[in-house]
Amino acid sequence: MKKNEFLEKLLAALEPLSEDERKQILDYCEELFCDGLEQGLSEEECVARFGSPEEAAAQFREEYSAQPSGSAPQRSIAPVNVPDGDFHTLDLSADCVRLEVESRQEADFRIVFDPDPERDVIESEQRGGVWYFRHRLKKKGMRFFLGFGRPKDRVMTIQVPASFAGTLLLQTRNAKIRLHDIQILPKISLVTSNAQIEAERCGAARLFVKTTNAAVRLSDAGTQDGDLEAVSSNGQIQAANLLFAVANFHTSNSAISVSGAQGRSLQAESSNANIHAAGCRIAERISLASSNGSVSAEKVETANLSMASSNGRLTLEGICAGQIDLSTSNASITGTVLGDMREYATRAGTSNGSCNIPNMCYPDQTKSLSAFTSNGKIQIDFQP
Repeated sequence: MKKNEFLEKLLAALEPLSEDERKQILDYCEELFCDGLEQGLSEEECVARFGSPEEAAAQFREEYSAQPSGSAPQRSIAPVNVPDGDFHTLDLSADCVRLEVESRQEADFRIVFDPDPERDVIESEQRGGVWYFRHRLKKKGMRFFLGFGRPKDRVMTIQVPASFAGTLLLQTRNAKIRLHDIQILPKISLVTSNAQIEAERCGAARLFVKTTNAAVRLSDAGTQDGDLEAVSSNGQIQAANLLFAVANFHTSNSAISVSGAQGRSLQAESSNANIHAAGCRIAERISLASSNGSVSAEKVETANLSMASSNGRLTLEGICAGQIDLSTSNASITGTVLGDMREYATRAGTSNGSCNIPNMCYPDQTKSLSAFTSNGKIQIDFQP
């Protein structure tokens, strides 16, 4: 079912409500459709999240009937009291609330939220040095019932003291997470669904971010000896100016872009989408792999470079590496490598295409390059 057909049937099922209320609902649904389309969903997939027009209308009617007449009074935003005693870990989960994580110079830890006593339940306890903070909804209205819909004013701000040296474990659902200007911590974990994650200017010995159906954006993050992992399904991963020992990026049906990264090992995997690495200096190994997507590397420096795709082209520009392994099918392999080809033991082959790389191997060669494809050309030039 397409959007217009769904909205027509929804409008008919909303008949008991006033004209103004029905207009508000239609405007709101239009916004939800826009959110879904921005996430890469089709109109049919957006409609499927609503359920049938009759089910959606019943949910909206119930929500409107539960609201008191007139405008609700404004509630003041107040910090949540922290537990007595010291804690080394904040374990926080929220339901359909956007999380904003920021630093504060004052010594006290604060969670700032605007709770609705008719809808929100907050539980807080300290146990074994861990502060467990739980937010859940008493009743999920239509805006929360839909995976891509949430009101923009539902924000929980976590203010982390500069003196805090513990762990942050933060999770929400169907809402964005943004973390910035956080000092080096032992571990930071950010998990959400159907919404974007952003982390910038932050350090952690272990940084883990995971979302579904939305993008991950990382910049100026990590530590020299730290591990970094970013996971998304159907969402793009963008990473810039990262520092790490080991970094792993994984997504499906969307692209991965890594630029200006420094570390020991970098791995990026995607299905059905492109992978691009640029300006990266990785000591030991870079591994870039996609199925049905192109893979490209530009001005990267590493000991070992592996690029692989099925049915996607491989492109290199200004590569500096001791060992280079390139493999694809039904696509070309082209680009430039810095150095003298005579230093490289080379193996290359293609079917139904041209190849300018000879099969050449001598005992004193210290570097190696292999390039194989089918139904595509191989054209790799060496630059002094």
